[in-house]
Amino acid sequence: MNFKNNVVRWLHNNKKQSILIGILAVAAVLRLWNLTGPDMLGDDTHYAMRAVGYYDYIGSTNTQTTPVLWFDEPQWWQGFSFHDAPPLVFAVQWFFFQLFGDTIFAARIPFVLAGLFAVWGMFLLGRAATGKAWVGLVGAGVLAVMNYHVWLSRIGLLDGFVALWVIYALYFFVRAKESPKHYALWGMMCGLGMLTKYTFLFMGPLFLLLLLTVRRSAWRQKWFWAGLLIFLILLSP
Repeated sequence: MNFKNNVVRWLHNNKKQSILIGILAVAAVLRLWNLTGPDMLGDDTHYAMRAVGYYDYIGSTNTQTTPVLWFDEPQWWQGFSFHDAPPLVFAVQWFFFQLFGDTIFAARIPFVLAGLFAVWGMFLLGRAATGKAWVGLVGAGVLAVMNYHVWLSRIGLLDGFVALWVIYALYFFVRAKESPKHYALWGMMCGLGMLTKYTFLFMGPLFLLLLLTVRRSAWRQKWFWAGLLIFLILLSP
């Protein structure tokens, strides 16, 4: 009984946290409900098949080959990247296949988790950009129920992770205005974005424009250059 009273008292005294927990709960239900029910079709099957063995092989009617087939002897660099996409999501899926076996659940749960962290990140971004927690709650609430993002969080497409890194890259870039050390984490998020899908490169012009206009002081910050170094290191595979 005391535990229940303590929970009720905490919820009353922490309304914003309670609302955020509720939003995350709704997001989790929408993304986990009947997760293994629909069959895997299209690119999500293609990616998952290669992630099972972390092997860059594709069978196609146009006889397209991949680097693992180009050499009689294995090359040291062949496992760093796939012929059509960076390696991060393949590696994450491979890890979950090791945990849960070769199942639809193992193939899709990484994207569910990425979706939930994206909803939480939207709250952080909205609060950091405006200084108002309610803006973050509105942003998180919209993303939690947005049909396109729910779909991305339930299917094994690389874009589900791209959305995650975009949100956190923007969040740490905003935070870096007051605390330059966040440039290091901004560089990390950009590196992870490029390790996920090459289309993350389109965030480059946005950040460059901001750095040349409203954030010109960044060029004199050591943490900014540290962030760029982290980005290049992550990009190297």
